[in-house]
Amino acid sequence: MTTISLKNLSLKYKDDMIAHYINLSQEDKRARFMYTPSEENIKNYVKNLDKINFSSGRVFGAFYNGGDFKAKPILIGIAHLAIVDDKVVEISLSVDSRYRRLGCGSMLMNRLITRTQEIGYCKLKLSCLSINRAMVNLAIQTGFTIESDDKSTLKGFLDL
Repeated sequence: MTTISLKNLSLKYKDDMIAHYINLSQEDKRARFMYTPSEENIKNYVKNLDKINFSSGRVFGAFYNGGDFKAKPILIGIAHLAIVDDKVVEISLSVDSRYRRLGCGSMLMNRLITRTQEIGYCKLKLSCLSINRAMVNLAIQTGFTIESDDKSTLKGFLDL
């Protein structure tokens, strides 16, 4: 049986995170980061997450076992909370396109919502490119209000 499990990510998953981001398609990298980062940019991003978020339980991973319980699970999705101010948390999320439609994005989004409430925040924010239909659809399904910044970017807000 194929399963997806969620885990809080720590430094021990740094290489898995780097591999996840590097292995995203160019389109998915652009959708996730709102530009197409180089391999060096990705390594620096994960390195900086270490300074900010691992110790506070705000980086989560979705792992897929492919039905083989003896194999090492593959990191197929990453979700991240970033504190904006004393009431708002901004989220980011990526799921490898080869593993979409398995519910991974919804699982990660629900975990982000739960963690946001646990740490006492009352509003989620997201920013994405308007072409990032997977993120836009997930946000709408979750109840986000979507606003257009311009023709290329959107912002979403969810009051908790």
